[in-house]
Amino acid sequence: MKKTLLIILGLCVLAAGTAFAQVGTLKPFDLVLKPDSGSGDFQGFITDANMLGGVKLTKGAKYSLKIVFTVSRDVSELNLAFIDNTQAANWWRNLSNWPSYNNIKAGQTQTLTIDFTIDADATGTSVDANKLLLVGKKGSGDITVKFTEFVLTKK
Repeated sequence: MKKTLLIILGLCVLAAGTAFAQVGTLKPFDLVLKPDSGSGDFQGFITDANMLGGVKLTKGAKYSLKIVFTVSRDVSELNLAFIDNTQAANWWRNLSNWPSYNNIKAGQTQTLTIDFTIDADATGTSVDANKLLLVGKKGSGDITVKFTEFVLTKK
């Protein structure tokens, strides 16, 4: 009986440990959001190959992203989404939901845990097919986002 309980307990611990598989951790980096001529917003792409490690985003998958960052100027709204930016996707396919965060103040450290649900399959495993887009609104001039922590996990 004890042996059976230990085996069951061990399997539960193993399952719990794999419930959130770390996909990518990036070292501190800066991302500059530049004006987008089409929308008037400011946008930048995270294209580090270590973010997903060659994994293709697939419909139904769920990810959690923990980020710690500051911005160089006030941002009235910050949106994030995974997109496919390849020719096979006609240069733009939304892959996920678009979480939005408001009133981010310049120089103040922000800590966010963001949940993404993938709504469409990426066309492949390339970085361009699995980009993370950040869109900032309000103001003039580039927005520098200084990331001090970036951890992506698959749920």
